[in-house]
This record gives sequence, C-alpha cells and structure tokens, in this order.
Amino acid sequence: MLTMLFVGFFALMALGVPIAFTMSASAIIALLDQGVIPLMLVVQRVYAGADSFPLMAVPFYIIAGELMVSSKMTDSLVALCKALLGHFRTGLALVAILSCMIISGISGSGSADAAAIGAVMIPQLIRTGYPPGMSAAIVAGGAALGPIIPPSLMMVIYAAIAEQSVGRMFLGGVGPGIMIGLGLMFLLHFWNTRRGWEVTSGRRATLAQVWGAFKGAAIPLGTPIIIIGGIVGGVFTATEAGVIGAMYAFFAAVLWARMGFREICDALLRSGVISSISLLVVSMAGIFGWIMAREGAPGIISAWLIEASLGIPWLAASLVIVMLLILGFAIDVLAIMIIFTPVLAPMATQFGFDPIHWALLMVLAMNVGGITPPVGSELFITASIAKCSLEDISRYVMPFVAVHALAIFVCLLFPELVLWLPRLVFG
Repeated sequence: MLTMLFVGFFALMALGVPIAFTMSASAIIALLDQGVIPLMLVVQRVYAGADSFPLMAVPFYIIAGELMVSSKMTDSLVALCKALLGHFRTGLALVAILSCMIISGISGSGSADAAAIGAVMIPQLIRTGYPPGMSAAIVAGGAALGPIIPPSLMMVIYAAIAEQSVGRMFLGGVGPGIMIGLGLMFLLHFWNTRRGWEVTSGRRATLAQVWGAFKGAAIPLGTPIIIIGGIVGGVFTATEAGVIGAMYAFFAAVLWARMGFREICDALLRSGVISSISLLVVSMAGIFGWIMAREGAPGIISAWLIEASLGIPWLAASLVIVMLLILGFAIDVLAIMIIFTPVLAPMATQFGFDPIHWALLMVLAMNVGGITPPVGSELFITASIAKCSLEDISRYVMPFVAVHALAIFVCLLFPELVLWLPRLVFG
C-alpha cells in the first residue's frame, strides 16, 4: 500500500493538483487498491487530523500578523532598523534582514514577512542599485526567519503533531534565528563589497532620532513581548497567547493605526483564507500519515537510517537533514512537515537527542524549502514584488540557502545553541 500511496502522491503532484487534495486522493487510491479498509476511515482521519487544541492557535497568529501588516505598523519597524543600521555601507540590505528578524516576532510566517518587508524594502533596494533578482533574494532569505524566531506557526504545528512544548520550541528558536540573521548580514556585506551594488553610506542617526524611531515602533514591538512573555511566564498557553496577540493587534490597528472597518474586514478575510488553506492541508494529511504509520514507514525509515549511519547519532541526524533539504526543492514546506513529522519525531529518543533539539533541527531543515526553487513560497512572493522571474531570483538565492543550511549543522554539532534558553527559563 505504501508503494501505491507514494506513486499516487508524486503523480498527482506532477499534474499540479493542490497539495491538500494530492494527499487525500493518493490515500484514497491506496485504500481502494488495498480493498479491505472501508473508505469511511478517510472522513474519520481527516477530522482527527485537525482536531487538536494547539492548532487553534494558528488562525489567531495569522490574524495578529495580518492586522499588523495591513495597518502599516511594520513600516515603523523598518524605520527603526534604518535608524540603527542605515549608516553602514551595506546599510539598506542589512536593514532588510534586521526588519525581517523583528517582524518575525510578530507574524510567525515566512510568507507574511516576505510580503510585508518586500513591499517596503524591495523597491528601495532596486533604486539603490541591487538587481531585481538580488533584491527579491535578500528579502526572501530574511523572510525565512519568520518560522524560526518566535512565535512560529511551523513550531505550533510540529508541537501539536509531535506532542512537544510550544513554549520550549519557541525559546529554542531564538539562538538559531539570531545566528542565521547575523550570518545573512555577513554574507550581504561581503557580497556587496565585491560587487559594489550599494556604494554610498547613509548618515548616522542621532540618539534622538533612534529614540524617536523606537517610540514609533513601540506598539508593534509589544506583540512579541506579550506573546512570548505570557507563555514563558505561565500566564497563558500558546493557544491563548494567539488569542491575546490577535486582540492586541486588533486594538492597535484600530486605535493607533486608525485602521478602518473595510480594511479590518479585508484583513480578517485574508486571514481566514490563509488559515483555511493551512488547516485543510493539516487535516487532509491525517489519513496520509495514518497509512504511513499503519504500513510501518517510521520503522522502515529508522532501520535504513541506522544502517546507513552505522548507528552514529549525528550522522543519522545529518542524513535526515539532507533528506529534508532535498525534499524542499520539490514539495511545499507545510506538506513536508505534516507528512514527515509523525515519522521523524519519534527518532529523537531512538538516536539519543533531546526532543526539543531534534524538533528545532527538523523545523529548521523543513523551513529552508520556503526559499528553494522551484516551489519556495517566499521566492514567488518577493519575485512578484520585484517584477522578476523565478530564474532571476534563483541566480542569487542559493548563498542564502547555504547560510540557513550551514546554521542547521552548527546547531546539530552544538546543541546548546538551541537548548540554553529553554533550560534557563523552564529548567
């Protein structure tokens, strides 16, 4: 049945069928071929796939991010980043990365980061002298920090599937997120020094200007403080934090950004569409994952990893990471997470890894698929803003992919980069 499942999956994907229907249809094909299990099971497993309390957080985080972006409050974050870094020679590109890092603490989504920062920064990068493809690649590479720096929708979904602590995963993403952001900044400074796209430096902002920019960004900066602070402090759960974050974003959009009724309705409608797509994929993957579990896919993959890695834990983890990176070139990030998390999560204890360390390695590896052609969602968003083709952005994006990939292996070799903050806070 596994053979028919994957043959159907890749055949439908090659035909361009949406990923949610690809998973459900391939599962139905496999069940029909097996001929014993009643198709009523499809309905039961689809319902069970979405019947999770932690997953209730997903639409609320999306609403919070969408309201912040739609109300243009993210523009004040970009202004703050310009006040801090705009005077460097590669200042504008560094501002784009720092802006993505900060807004990652609001949206939790790489696609939202790409749309919000791309709309502001890509035209400025192009006017400064960066090629359109490079401008799009800069923002896409930075936007990929969205699911790493907390809060993160990917971590919420992984935690719901693997039954891990959302709070510990959130804090585990802080170290890798900062490391990747600094790595991207170093790459851009080195690259620009050699190519000379941005040759002039801005004027250094005064302390008064920095303070003014900080005050202007205080309201949107409050979102991650409330969400992360509430979870860490035990005031509310990750799901409740999503509700609080959405309420805070709503009142900030209405009272501070003066967002109108029509704009709020449009933002809520977009949030509903995005949430529906995400949760549809999650629910449809329920039956797909059930068949994989029933047919012993976790055991097959685990046995292969043990044999291929000679039983060496770090080598087995490296093989898993490489596999996920390769899958990212062909399959959507969310689909990879839904399909493979039930298979890979139990391997943490089998190979002697801390579950949170393993979870972050998996999320980091899956997340790179958002910036790898030809299916990377962040690439399509930034390329459309820059008015360039996927081929143009692909010429420049691979060094950004390399920085993300290198950071994963650094986190593999040095677990404390991930675990120090969760241990400090939660013990």
